[in-house]
Amino acid sequence: MTQENDPQYHLRKLKLTKQIGSATLEAEMSPCVWMNNGYPLQLTVKLENGGHLIVSDPTSNVTYQTATESAMRALLDLVKVCECQRCNAPAFAPSNERPTRDGLCEKCFMGDLRKELDAKQAKEEAAAEKRFAKAKKEGFTHVVIALVHPTAGDDRCVEINCRGEPTKRQIRAELKKLGSEVLDDFTVKKL
Repeated sequence: MTQENDPQYHLRKLKLTKQIGSATLEAEMSPCVWMNNGYPLQLTVKLENGGHLIVSDPTSNVTYQTATESAMRALLDLVKVCECQRCNAPAFAPSNERPTRDGLCEKCFMGDLRKELDAKQAKEEAAAEKRFAKAKKEGFTHVVIALVHPTAGDDRCVEINCRGEPTKRQIRAELKKLGSEVLDDFTVKKL
């Protein structure tokens, strides 16, 4: 549907704002609402200091075709804000649809995720170094670290130990044997 023949088009572009204490919320209709006929009304709500959430009302029958600005404002009124439990910055309250942030602001929540990711990466790197040391002890000189992209199913990472530096042709042949559709997604590490 084009702008000219869509009486609801203005709602796609409508940006609502709401002040709750020191927090400013900005909301707009989520694209899935107007892209999928009959999809229930939902908003993407953003905090000015970062972070966003999707809010909807499962008890409502409002869709794009029946949406109004007041229905959008009613949805925005469901959003609650609190102070971050760690730094006191504005944060989405745990009572919202996405309670996994436990009342943390975006900066604190992402900082926790970064620490968790860094710890997992360090653990994976240590395990890889052990594997590489073992392979070197067994006489291997290089390891090919590759992603196998099958026709169907999930991609998977493989390590291929080699005696002598492998050529691109050898690596591509091995990836083809492993069922990969993509034959150039690899790196070679000297042990």
